[in-house]
Amino acid sequence: MAAPSLLLCMDHRHQPTNQKHHLPLMIKKELVCAISLMIVLASSFFVVDLLGPFDPRSVFRFGFMTNNIKNSSHMACDYSRGRWIRDESYKNLSYTENCPFLDPGFRCVQNGRKDVDYLNWRWQPEGCDLPRFNASDLLGRSRNGRIVFAGDSVGRNQWESFLCMLAQGVSNKSSIYEENGNPNNQTQRISLHALQRIQSHS
Repeated sequence: MAAPSLLLCMDHRHQPTNQKHHLPLMIKKELVCAISLMIVLASSFFVVDLLGPFDPRSVFRFGFMTNNIKNSSHMACDYSRGRWIRDESYKNLSYTENCPFLDPGFRCVQNGRKDVDYLNWRWQPEGCDLPRFNASDLLGRSRNGRIVFAGDSVGRNQWESFLCMLAQGVSNKSSIYEENGNPNNQTQRISLHALQRIQSHS
């Protein structure tokens, strides 16, 4: 019975010795794998950036990469990223509630709204500038096209506001007419100086 006990003791003594030999090898393998993975990830960012417009901030937000992205001229402006800023010089004085296409319920000031401070705010995209709305330019670029707003009363409000903004690009306001229906119809079609047809489904 002494032999098995001696064998167990010998195995127990030799176990730490074997671990000491294998531990450094395991650490080296893990270190090599970690370094290789970091190199592959770093290389992929630069390769993708060369192939096409890609915003690494959507995956990782590295500070040193953010500055390079903002200064990159080939990156398209993302108008959905930004914030509202106060700018009293940005008022659109030519757009009033006298537009004939606005429903009476959407005429806030005429209905008693006292606060008009919302006119002093504009949207500022992150890292780029948003050009001011140019009705004549939009009408020209969308000639013979069609713009459709589909939705509820909120979409209808946006459509009427957009129509009034487009009307600024028409020199002869009498050329703006309604082809069919009336302001309360579910479907309206307006012709603007034979340049643009706008259809609303609300």
